[in-house]
Amino acid sequence: MKIAQLFNSLLHKSAPLTKPDFISANSIKDAENFLQDNYGIKTNYKGITLEGANRLTTQLVFLLNNYPVKITTFSIVELNYTTYAATDTENHTIALNTLYYKDLDKLNKDINNDMKKGWHPKTTDNKGPEFILTHEYGHIIRKDKILNTPFEKQYTKIWDLAAENPTHFANTLSIYGTKDSSECFSEAFGEALHNSHPRIIAQQVMEIVEEVFK
Repeated sequence: MKIAQLFNSLLHKSAPLTKPDFISANSIKDAENFLQDNYGIKTNYKGITLEGANRLTTQLVFLLNNYPVKITTFSIVELNYTTYAATDTENHTIALNTLYYKDLDKLNKDINNDMKKGWHPKTTDNKGPEFILTHEYGHIIRKDKILNTPFEKQYTKIWDLAAENPTHFANTLSIYGTKDSSECFSEAFGEALHNSHPRIIAQQVMEIVEEVFK
């Protein structure tokens, strides 16, 4: 092998460049630019505070670094008042509802109330706004990394077993998680990352996720 070819071969086998750590931005624009410049994500934080932009960027960077999937657009937009967020798995976009995310303290209280009622799984980190982002990210993981792979068969067994007893299912994950297999996956993923003692369904789903990204 020629020297130039050997050099190129070794170069291509070298470890991938790591992304820079996100340090709290001094402006909303800086937070938006960080995601655009380092991950190619078109970001719009219009309507939220700098604290909100920093918290969401921190959480999204954590997800991207540990469970990398394609995200094209991450934005704060006005959605129907009945929903915290919306994800388009085909176009890889996540939108958070500005009606809620403009006031993180109030949003956190709303989500905590949902959790007390069993609508969403309980968390232990008191980061309701980040939990919703993690939940939405979970939809893209399932679409891109689980569906149409051998891992889907593993997950379907979890879903089918849980769905046999909806009441027990709701008590061991969440009411919203019983809606369909997609919401079950995202609720379990969210619980696994935001509860220091995730329950059985969250543990089982997270085992699959860790296997996918190992």
